Amino acid sequence: MSSFRADSRVIIGGLVILSLIISVTVYAFAPPSRVERILLFPGSVDSELAGETRLVPRRETVEGEISVFVTELVAGPARIDRSRVVPRGTRVQSVMVRDRSVFIDLSPALLDAVGARIVLSLPEMLETIRHNVRYNFRGMDIVTVTIGGEILNEEAYRE
Repeated sequence: MSSFRADSRVIIGGLVILSLIISVTVYAFAPPSRVERILLFPGSVDSELAGETRLVPRRETVEGEISVFVTELVAGPARIDRSRVVPRGTRVQSVMVRDRSVFIDLSPALLDAVGARIVLSLPEMLETIRHNVRYNFRGMDIVTVTIGGEILNEEAYRE
């Protein structure tokens, strides 16, 4: 009887070790389909940024990674005490990466809804997007945000 217990313990221990080895091997060769990113959103009352951790789908290119990230940022926060960075209806039209520069084009709907329940001014919105991208993609030195393919004169929108 004691031989049976000893054998079953060895078998169970071996199975646990084998499953651990298989799990580590699968994880090493097939990375997870999602990656954790920190999205920074302004408060509902003030414009102080606070982080919100979110799992976003992994993509094969840096452009794809940034595009998914900015789309999540545009979608808005999950927390009720945080505010949107850009108004509803704003869409990510394109994302391009060249060397260490990122070019993000947002839909013109952003201009149609400026001031609609957003605590940030237009220049603050664009700077918050830039800051989020630089924070999550450390190698990107220059982040240019355009609206409808046009670079905006942010000074005209400063309060």
